[in-house]
Amino acid sequence: MPEQPVPEPVPVHRLAFEMPPVHADPARERAYRKERLAGALRLLGRLGYEDGVAGHVSARDPEFEDCYWVNPFGRAFAGLGPEDLLLVDGDGRVVRGGRRVNQLAFAVHAAVHRARPAVVAVVRTQAPYGRALACLGELLAPVSQEACAFYEDHALLDEYAGAEDPARVARALGPYKALVLRNRGLLTVGGSVDAAVWWF
Repeated sequence: MPEQPVPEPVPVHRLAFEMPPVHADPARERAYRKERLAGALRLLGRLGYEDGVAGHVSARDPEFEDCYWVNPFGRAFAGLGPEDLLLVDGDGRVVRGGRRVNQLAFAVHAAVHRARPAVVAVVRTQAPYGRALACLGELLAPVSQEACAFYEDHALLDEYAGAEDPARVARALGPYKALVLRNRGLLTVGGSVDAAVWWF
């Protein structure tokens, strides 16, 4: 049988992926991020990636860069809309919204956002597969197309000894898009809400 020729890869400039829109007006960008954040929370809830009240997804505000939109403490992901989100400053104080935020969980988000100014969104919630991987205390092996996306782009925090130290989590994440927290689960980041949720 004759050998089949290997096709040439398609150059990146010819790929037609739709990228998230860029809004020059901070109010329009804020509304867009909040809509994507609420939609992401509903999707994560539908997929069963919410366990109790520990999960949070945050998005940096486009105008007030040390403020972040986040889901309220104790509310199910499945029913959240943009109007339910809280604006929280980097010290964990609720600036807008009438509910509480999980201070410990948010401190991790704030530390990651501060360490990585280009990061728009952080996902840290509970997913059964994520906890299973975290219990192994190993990085993903590049054995599938999906796992290859994390090759040399994720880290392991293997020193868990109590309440998550936000600065240690941010340092362990480093420049990567994902962090496996030993015996705890996963954390992902992205330049958009969609990217951070996709990596999760």
